[in-house]
Amino acid sequence: MSPAQSNDRLRSLLAEAGWTGERLAQAVNVVGAEAGLGLRYGRASVTQWTSSTRPRPPGPALIAEAFSRRLGRSVTIAETGFEDAEDTYWSLGLPAQLKELAAGAGADRQAARRVCVYRLGACQVPVWQDGARRIHRAGPISGSHGSELELANAMVLLFSKIDQSYGGGVLRASASAFLAHVGGPWFQRPADDPRRPELLAVCSRLAHVCGFMSFDDQAHGPAQRFYRASLLTAAEADRQEEHAWALRAMSVQAHALGHFRPALELIEAAASPRLTMLTRASVSGQTAVALASIGSRRRAMLELDRAEDLLGRASETPARPVGAYHPAELAFQRALVHDHFNDRRAALAALRESLSRWSAAERRSRAITLARIAECELEQGLLEEAVVTAHRFLDDYSSIQSARIRGFLADLRARLRPYGNSAAASALLQRAVRVANATTALSAP
Repeated sequence: MSPAQSNDRLRSLLAEAGWTGERLAQAVNVVGAEAGLGLRYGRASVTQWTSSTRPRPPGPALIAEAFSRRLGRSVTIAETGFEDAEDTYWSLGLPAQLKELAAGAGADRQAARRVCVYRLGACQVPVWQDGARRIHRAGPISGSHGSELELANAMVLLFSKIDQSYGGGVLRASASAFLAHVGGPWFQRPADDPRRPELLAVCSRLAHVCGFMSFDDQAHGPAQRFYRASLLTAAEADRQEEHAWALRAMSVQAHALGHFRPALELIEAAASPRLTMLTRASVSGQTAVALASIGSRRRAMLELDRAEDLLGRASETPARPVGAYHPAELAFQRALVHDHFNDRRAALAALRESLSRWSAAERRSRAITLARIAECELEQGLLEEAVVTAHRFLDDYSSIQSARIRGFLADLRARLRPYGNSAAASALLQRAVRVANATTALSAP
């Protein structure tokens, strides 16, 4: 598009959407916020786009996504009039997608921009179909392939444990690179290779862990892509358990971003009587949260009761990097349900129960629970209790590299500022500033 040309395609989309320039700018800022971008586009920006100016990447992808959501169909970057900025990620094969994600998690800033946009349309996923796949199953893998599998499983467990204790920001780039460069070639094995299903199953679990690390670091575009990679790989390996857990993770992410109806559709697609008791419990718990988000109180409470019953009947299982679920998570989900119905007292009680059940190794989950407890205590006027709770949160904060944790700290500071006349609150705010500054200094290159 030459400088003298008008972007008629963008003007046409504005007319179809019934949007003013100001409204488009607001929608693009919302999509940008999901990508961790603090954008401040306004009407003047849209005026430039409709005349001669192309926004810097990932601007064209953000604009296309904003229109896709408004119009209820997939709008490509080319349709917005920015032909030379097309997003090619979704046309790549899975191994190439994993390499692109690894580059984006590393030092390649251009790759990071290419994969940063969360696409609401990508929440529409194929439903599991029993009997649709016929992959030959074999006995235990031995020899060099057995060593490969053992290494991959060990790395999945290692990445998961570090993520739980220290946050997704610590090894997100390393886990993404391992998946791309070690797991990626496994997709090239012949479809009738008896070793392929086991190798792809561990790829699915590793992609899930990479997705959660990205989610924890509030890199929602990469997180969504990793979760979809986990989902599709599980389907190809004929692993319904991993498939269900990937859908559950996608539902949790959609809910966290405020896309409540897609969150419910995703978790409903995961439900199946063929799943293990533990997985069914986790699916019911997330279903309760999703139902509560759309105001369905009776069904949400029924799903919570079902999750509790299933969890109580589930057999004991060893710690797993993907597919772990226990009473602390159920209590946290119960708190989310009560919060949706503005029952702050019940939510606080559930959060306190959750806190008592997290293990010492689950430092990030414990910190998030503490932050939410402090918020609830402040909402109920329990300032002294909130200050004590927030100090406990800060005790863990400096050990965790997580954008979610940083967000909770920023929110707590904002909530505490009106109480600056309190000596205890003032001392807490001063400590929060010191801790935040020290953590920022440690993480700087």
